[in-house]
Amino acid sequence: MGVTDSMKRLLVFLAVLTVTSFAHQARLLWAEKPSGKPLEFRAVVMGEIVDGEATRAGFRTDGWDRTHLGTTIFQASDGEKLYVDYASFSSAQEARRYFDWKVARCKRILKQGTYTDAKTKSVGHRAEVVAAGDENGFAVMWTAGARFREIIAKSLPDALELERQYRH
Repeated sequence: MGVTDSMKRLLVFLAVLTVTSFAHQARLLWAEKPSGKPLEFRAVVMGEIVDGEATRAGFRTDGWDRTHLGTTIFQASDGEKLYVDYASFSSAQEARRYFDWKVARCKRILKQGTYTDAKTKSVGHRAEVVAAGDENGFAVMWTAGARFREIIAKSLPDALELERQYRH
C-alpha cells in the first residue's frame, strides 16, 4: 500500500508541529523573558522537609539528627512555580560538602563558581545546573557561610530573577 498525498500532508504537518513545539519550549526555558514588566514572586506555601537521601548519606543540618530543610513555593507573575529549599549546617565546610554532593547529582553543570555578597565579597559557592530527575528543570544553588540555598524552576531566567530578588 502506497503513501497517499493526504498521508504525506499529515506527516509534514506533524513534523512541523513537533519542531515548532520544541522551538517554543526551548525559548521558554533558555531565552530571556520578554522585556517590560519585571517578574514578581509571591510565596504560596511554606513548610519543612527532610532530605532522606542526604540523611542516609550522612548529612545533618544544624540542630537536627537528619537533613532538615525549610522550603517555600513561589508563584511567579508569568505563572511558573519555583521551589526554594534552605538549610543551615554546623559549618561552612559542611554546607560546602552538601553543595558539592547536590551538584554532583545534577544532570549537567551550566555554570559554577564563587558566590558573592552585595559588596562582591566571596562568601561561598554557587552553581547553575540542569536539575536531576526533571527533564526540563533547572536549579540555582549557593552557600553563604554555613547556609545552603537552592532554587528549582522550569525556567532558568525565572530562577535567576528569583535569586536576584531573594538575595538582596
